[in-house]
Amino acid sequence: MTRYRGYGKLDDPMREVGDTGFAALASRDEPTQLQAGVVSEAKNIRLDDGKATTRLGYTTQIDFESMFLSDEQGRTLTAEDEGFLIIDGNTSPHFFGASYFGGIGVEDRNQIVIIQNDKLLFFNGTNYSEKEFETNYVFDPILPIRLTFVLGRNESTEPFITGEQVEIVQFNNQVILLSGAGANLPVNLDFPLGQKVQKWDGEATSDFVEDPNIPNGEFGIVTGNRLAIKTSNDEISFSDISNESNFDVLAKFNFGSGDGDNIVGMSPIPESSALVFKRRSIWAISGLNLIDFGTASITQVSKQTGCVSRHSIQNVGSAVFFLADSGVYALDIGLDASNARGTLTRFDLQDQPISKPINDQILAEDFTEAENSCRSIFFNNRYYLSFVEGERSRVYIFNTLMGAWESRDEYEFPIRDFVKAKTKADTNERLYALSKTGKLFRMDDGNLDESELIDWSLNTRAYDNQNLEIKNFRRGYVKVESLDETGTTDLSVDITDPDSTSSIQLNRPNNEGYIERFTIGKRGNSLMYKFSGTGRNAIKHLRAELIESQNNLISTNQ
Repeated sequence: MTRYRGYGKLDDPMREVGDTGFAALASRDEPTQLQAGVVSEAKNIRLDDGKATTRLGYTTQIDFESMFLSDEQGRTLTAEDEGFLIIDGNTSPHFFGASYFGGIGVEDRNQIVIIQNDKLLFFNGTNYSEKEFETNYVFDPILPIRLTFVLGRNESTEPFITGEQVEIVQFNNQVILLSGAGANLPVNLDFPLGQKVQKWDGEATSDFVEDPNIPNGEFGIVTGNRLAIKTSNDEISFSDISNESNFDVLAKFNFGSGDGDNIVGMSPIPESSALVFKRRSIWAISGLNLIDFGTASITQVSKQTGCVSRHSIQNVGSAVFFLADSGVYALDIGLDASNARGTLTRFDLQDQPISKPINDQILAEDFTEAENSCRSIFFNNRYYLSFVEGERSRVYIFNTLMGAWESRDEYEFPIRDFVKAKTKADTNERLYALSKTGKLFRMDDGNLDESELIDWSLNTRAYDNQNLEIKNFRRGYVKVESLDETGTTDLSVDITDPDSTSSIQLNRPNNEGYIERFTIGKRGNSLMYKFSGTGRNAIKHLRAELIESQNNLISTNQ
């Protein structure tokens, strides 16, 4: 027990402040108010096993800019013409594309290039030629379909649309192409496209065929074994069960008709139900597995909160994550499975966003740009949400195991989309990202970002020993591990009131742990450690030693 006498002390005890581990990122709150293990800044960091570790780098898996694919007539794709599409048979398809192209095909839009197994196939609808292709670039085919397409731009004078306007749905073993928000479809065949929907069964000997029975729309999803397509601002049309070509006139449902709020996106949820997101409201429809649509019911889940972009919507366990105008929210779905047929019991939307701890960063993003360019994915117990600014991307990561935000990753390319996939060279499921210039990157794949050292930073909370008195900060201690041979680790010690900063270059060895002790010798209310560096490092724990001012009245609890 430390003893005190009035305004002074009988002895002069040394105190310690610091963290023995790290578990969450919270940049919005005052750093002195953060709990133990919470950091105020984390760029390119993972908070695993209590350590703050630099994320792994990314490597290029496919680069059409340097491959120069050619058809048998000698025509080549240039960097600005390229892009590609990955159809994943287990999940929703992902459309990847360059910033400028006109359709599926090679320049003349009459030929499809397919990467399948270890062959590169040039397919014109009836015949194809093939070339050997490196197996580590190829996605292992799984049923029903997993293919990769190369996309070429429109060289004719016909109107063309950009990739952001092309919408693809995989349903009933068919690849279905919708025109999205554009006026024309991206496939140029022997018949006019107009607003007619095309579909393909995935066979190399098959062609895209017109299906006039499928209504066109901005986007579609699969829910309750039905194909659901947004056919107007307030309307969703549903197909028959397992039949993409039959849309009953009674299978159209309106959500908030006339409210001036357009449907933004949808998400399938348990018990053959779906969530329908508008910009300022959320709706639910249930009973989609029943043959009689008259028994389907619509519920308004929220009148205030909606969704900014359908590309932010992800099913995460029993919840659905999405980006709203006031931050990222989680809508929890309650399901009673006590009887033979489960029943939806609740839609629990919290009044505060889960992004509240980092809303100073999230709300600073350009939401107008995010309507079209933001992307998300749920992978390895993490929700990734990316924003594009010019030629760069920022990705905010929520770790569901910790129930907290973990990092803001930064990349020197605009992320066009994410995809999860297995390859022939690696049977483990990996996370991939694609840029608009036709590069497919495998994320978390080594110590470097394409031969560049990873630039990272970490700011701790502000240590003030839970009082406002002036302290004399004497010495510091950090335990760090270097994870490569070429990186650096810098430390800035910030003392607040009076403001004072000292910089320390840590004596970083290669590929081993080390302890750094240093003198601080400054007075102030609080202290914050600010780490920065290049390469990969792991910060394990840290502390600072201080002495409380002898001229202040200090109360303690025994």
